[in-house]
Amino acid sequence: MNFLTLDLRIVSFLVALLIGTYAVLKRNKSKAKIILVVLSCLPISIGYILGILPEIPKLWTAIPLFLMISAICVFDAKKWVSGIGLLLIVFYSFGVVPNLVESSLSQYVNENAPEIKFKALHDGKTYSIEDFKDKTLVIDFFGTWCKPCIEEMKELKALKENYSARTDIEFLFVCTQFGKDTPEKAKKFLEARNFNFKGYFDEDNVAHKQLKFTGVPALVIVNKKGKVVFKHEGYNPSENLTAIIKKVID
Repeated sequence: MNFLTLDLRIVSFLVALLIGTYAVLKRNKSKAKIILVVLSCLPISIGYILGILPEIPKLWTAIPLFLMISAICVFDAKKWVSGIGLLLIVFYSFGVVPNLVESSLSQYVNENAPEIKFKALHDGKTYSIEDFKDKTLVIDFFGTWCKPCIEEMKELKALKENYSARTDIEFLFVCTQFGKDTPEKAKKFLEARNFNFKGYFDEDNVAHKQLKFTGVPALVIVNKKGKVVFKHEGYNPSENLTAIIKKVID
């Protein structure tokens, strides 16, 4: 999956503003107001539908909002109506969008962890979940070529440092074999990005498949009892991933 790295809060807010601006500029040039409402939304909404909805389908709820904003501007609504419209844009973009993104990318589960294994980049040995008994595991699958992975890893690096005193929590960063990645590429990638943590490699994406992921970045949390309690696939800065993970592991 090619998850968007643009902040979807900002994207939704700017799209609504652009639609409103276009409608204002065109409203005195057309007598067919209803048609203008639709036409004002159409070009930008098509881009939104094609570029964003395939990744976050729940954001279809933005389309009625765009139509409403277009109608307010086309029909030259009173100031208080326009004010309510602006407040709705702000509320939807910064209050609703983060929750929709989180619920689309996250799964809270309670299932037995499969017997996954991966090779350590620092010593070449193969490790499994059993080697981290009595620890909560935060396992992040990434690709060296994946921009959303890099952004997610930056956030996870800060989170890992925040939990540095907790010996019962282990962060495992596992490079997949997507994009023809190799252990050598993964090691150089971590060093070049100053990700100063031990990395692992998932040969043939076996562990990734066992966890039923389809792309990267992909993150899973396994509790001390060996249960998968959280899965997250994709990354977008509009959600607060750090807060979500803290809620699960604390």
